[in-house]
Order: sequence, then C-alpha cells, then structure tokens
Amino acid sequence: MKFKNEIGKILWLIAGIFFMILGFLGIFLPILPVIPLWIIASSCFFRGSKRVNNAFEKYVLKNRYFEKYFKKHMTEKNILWLKLGLVAFSWVSASFSFFFILNTFLLRLGLILVVLATTIYILSIKPLKE
Repeated sequence: MKFKNEIGKILWLIAGIFFMILGFLGIFLPILPVIPLWIIASSCFFRGSKRVNNAFEKYVLKNRYFEKYFKKHMTEKNILWLKLGLVAFSWVSASFSFFFILNTFLLRLGLILVVLATTIYILSIKPLKE
C-alpha cells in the first residue's frame, strides 16, 4: 500500500509542476490564465507534498512581484464571477448531455440532481476573509 501512496504523491507533484509551468507561460501568453493554473498547481502540490506546496506559496504566490497580481484576482467580486461562470458552464454542459447524449429518464434525473447539488455547493462557498 505504501508503494501506491508514493506513486500517487509523485503523480500529484508532476501534475503540479505541469500546471505551474503552464501558469508561468501564461504570464507571457495571454491565452493561458495564470491564476487558475497556479491554484490548480498549488492544490496538486498540496496533495503531493506539503513541503513543496509551502515552497510554491512562498516563492511564487507570495513573491513580491506576483503577490499583487494574485491578490488583485482574488477579490470577492472576481470570486463571485468565477462561481457564476462555473455554475453556468455546469448547466450548459449538463444541458448538452441531457438533450443529446442521455436517453433514459433515470440518467437524466441523476444528472439534474448532481448539477443541482453542485450548484448549491458552489454558491454556498464563502470567500476567505483576511
């Protein structure tokens, strides 16, 4: 069991490095969103290694150059727009599946219940206070 756990941690670290590099590329390429990629990288590092996550936060997220950029995007207004975007995307993709892919009543009902529960959960998340 320990071997599987170590492989999982390594895979999380590799995923974190991948998203961190994509985030750095996003600084120079406006098509890549920096902040969401770094949030994903941080969550991957958190699952892979607390020490690597702490170093990522210290040297990247709390860096004097990037901290202002990161904090600017993490305001309550932007978090609200992010939540509304997530909910809208969930419902649009679920609607596509509902009308074009799923053909049984139970699958459609399950999809509606999952998307409804996800919507309630996303909208109930309160932003962190400093």
